[in-house]
Amino acid sequence: MTITLINTTRRMQVINLPHDFYCATAGTCVCAQEAGRGGRRIPSSLTLPAGSVTTGLDEALLHVPEIIRGLSTGELRVRREPCTPTTNLPRKASRRTGRKHER
Repeated sequence: MTITLINTTRRMQVINLPHDFYCATAGTCVCAQEAGRGGRRIPSSLTLPAGSVTTGLDEALLHVPEIIRGLSTGELRVRREPCTPTTNLPRKASRRTGRKHER
């Protein structure tokens, strides 16, 4: 399942996606690696413009503390959506008009 996040405020929101909460729940790491010896993980972030509706997000976002806080205060709303298949659905056969072509 995917979710849609709705920013109900009049200001842009930038939400950090900590590795411990988001990546561990999602099952894949979206963090950037710092160049150099340490190679520590730099968490990714999600930017929600003012009054925007952002679709197709992973359900693991619901475990991020900033999102939980935004949902409880009413700054964010969430809508769950079923996954849509990525393959093209077959189209309806075209309607033929006129005579059939002779071979």
